Amino acid sequence: MLYIRMFLVMTVTLYTSRIILQGLGVENFGIFSVVGGVIGLLAFVNNSMSLSVQRYLSFELGRGDMKRVDQTFGMSLLIHILIALVIGFGLFLSSRYIVDHVLDIPPDRHAATIIFFRFIIISTCLSILQVPFVGLIIAFERMALLAWVSVAEVLLKLLVAFAITRVPYNVLVSYGALLAGVSLVVLTVYATVCHFNIRSIPFRLRWEGGLFRNLLSFASWSALGEIAWALTIQGVTILINHFAGVICNAGYGIASQISSAVQRFVSSFQTALNPQIIKQYAAEEIESMLLLTFRGIRLSFYLVLLIGLPLVCSMGTILHIWLGLVPDYAVTFSRLIVVAALLDALSHLLATVAKAYGKIRRYQMTVSAVLSLNFLFSWLALRLGLTPYSVVIVYCLVSITLIFVRLRLISGMLQTNIIGQYSRQVLRQVCAVSLLAFAFFFPITVIMDDGVARFILILSLTIVIVPAIIYFLGLDNEEKNFVRGKIRLLTSHLTANETHSK
Repeated sequence: MLYIRMFLVMTVTLYTSRIILQGLGVENFGIFSVVGGVIGLLAFVNNSMSLSVQRYLSFELGRGDMKRVDQTFGMSLLIHILIALVIGFGLFLSSRYIVDHVLDIPPDRHAATIIFFRFIIISTCLSILQVPFVGLIIAFERMALLAWVSVAEVLLKLLVAFAITRVPYNVLVSYGALLAGVSLVVLTVYATVCHFNIRSIPFRLRWEGGLFRNLLSFASWSALGEIAWALTIQGVTILINHFAGVICNAGYGIASQISSAVQRFVSSFQTALNPQIIKQYAAEEIESMLLLTFRGIRLSFYLVLLIGLPLVCSMGTILHIWLGLVPDYAVTFSRLIVVAALLDALSHLLATVAKAYGKIRRYQMTVSAVLSLNFLFSWLALRLGLTPYSVVIVYCLVSITLIFVRLRLISGMLQTNIIGQYSRQVLRQVCAVSLLAFAFFFPITVIMDDGVARFILILSLTIVIVPAIIYFLGLDNEEKNFVRGKIRLLTSHLTANETHSK
């Protein structure tokens, strides 16, 4: 169900971006991207609490303590109501100052931007209230429910995109109002779905001091990493706005849409793994947890590679087909950001292991310090007059550093050196697969001009060649046996159906 969701969400999201760009225009789309960057800086609160809720719900389920699961959900629901009120009130009061004095917005767009900003604030607060319900669904591993609600959300956003191409008044303001409406509908659906499908958990607001301290302590340290991540993604958006303007923001915004689509592709796989990793740690099955983690990292990388190769090799053609109107900088930004997604796939699940451990102060302080280098070195690069693309190159270098930093920290948590195990079970295979795939596809990009013919050829070869490379070089014997078993099962079903039809 998560894969069905992934394909639908990715397809609809990419098509929605085309409609939004055409409906808003390049200037308004740049404003939309930079306002989203400002709001995204506060995502650390939402994301850190989400991690905290999911961790404690999954951990208590792993121990089989349903009473604590009930208490954790009630406490998290109360906390998120308070967070939404505080953030919403603070942003409403500061919205005019931010638009007038912090952002580089054309003077004739200030009034519309302020109203749009406030609608996005409402949407953000409603999204905060979704967190406990999503955490509950993930902890109980009801992935089909999560898939259907996610698909419904992107379809609603597609309808919004079509709607703004037909509104007779300010499209930016209309877009903000409709997005707030979608967030309200999605929150209502999540609450209703949880109420009728997870009946063992009553929706009661409750206060428990000890649990509050545990949740807040975990979330506080998680927030360090989320702040650094927000500076990396959204802070860099503001830096680009300051040094290069809203036109460059539009190009970076398109690349960010591609990055989000690719990340959703991987998260569909990792969302199913996260609660299992935490539950295995709670049950003290450390070896099984590490095996699952390293296998998940490799398969995450291969999933990104399958999408990323056609994108990198034919990005110009893809953007022209997708958008029609391609903003400046979009092609190179998008190619680089796919490479960054490949590097991210090599370490994201390591963060889940750290969160399963629970005592994350040292981990978060170290990882946050490394992540913060993204913002610092991006500012320095732009200040020195380097190309805007340098911000993604900085990101890639920091991502490589983070792999080894996370491995070292987790080795300390588990009191065992996992670097050698990671090298044998992850790096060796992904490097072999990547080098052979690159050696196969690079000559095609040199010989053929970028165009529809090259895109179709590369896409066709990717579907056939890359899975073969992954099978022979990227899987262990157990995984190969699993694949062969699935192929035999599928073949037997097809043969049985054919016999039955005759």
